[in-house]
Amino acid sequence: MSKGLKLKIVNPQVAWIDVSFAEIQICVPEDRDTDNNRRFGTFTEDLHLITELVTLLKKTATKKIT
Repeated sequence: MSKGLKLKIVNPQVAWIDVSFAEIQICVPEDRDTDNNRRFGTFTEDLHLITELVTLLKKTATKKIT
């Protein structure tokens, strides 16, 4: 997804998570966090950063994940 591409927000309580072999990407509505699109690697040391992902979801009061 190119930076700056705008999609219609259907439910503002939803976070988007994409998991692939190379990375995990999480997006929350832009009004919830200044860095609303984050990427994480999938190696063991990268996965330790998963706490950052959980913190983001809690901070942004995300109710659902798609």
